[in-house]
Amino acid sequence: MPDITVMTPDPIVKKLLSLLTAEMPEEAVLLDAAWMERMAEFPEKKVIVFTASADPFCLKAAKEAGADGFWYLNAAGEGLAQVLSGEAPFPRKPPQVQLGNAMSGDLTARELEVLKELTAGKPDGEIAKMLSIAIPTVKHHIQQLLLKTGFSNRTQLAVAAVSCGLIRR
Repeated sequence: MPDITVMTPDPIVKKLLSLLTAEMPEEAVLLDAAWMERMAEFPEKKVIVFTASADPFCLKAAKEAGADGFWYLNAAGEGLAQVLSGEAPFPRKPPQVQLGNAMSGDLTARELEVLKELTAGKPDGEIAKMLSIAIPTVKHHIQQLLLKTGFSNRTQLAVAAVSCGLIRR
């Protein structure tokens, strides 16, 4: 019987993952991305970080934190066995989600970075400073995001980005 520990604040997700992993031969800890800082509690175990969002920054953060693998929960079980076995521990890219008139894959890496800061409610000047770009460049990226998605203002854009799971808050 495998020893797979599922750690998440969501009891429904915990039950789902427990069912999905019941027959898997690997030993691991499946750790919700919201609790990534707890990875150090399991130095002897394989730690697979998962998230219900399509946030590409979660994947990057998991790799940087030293996770042994990463899985997008909305992949509905697909690929979990490969992640646990080490065959394909990290996805090449996050799943695509619809954001207004655009798919998440239509957005550039820099637009996603600007969008992430925008969803945190940061003003243009703070976003510019954080990303080491000029304020007019931030405004340009926000304008491009609005054009691509069809939203009429930055508030609608930010709320939709979090609601559809593209950005995790």
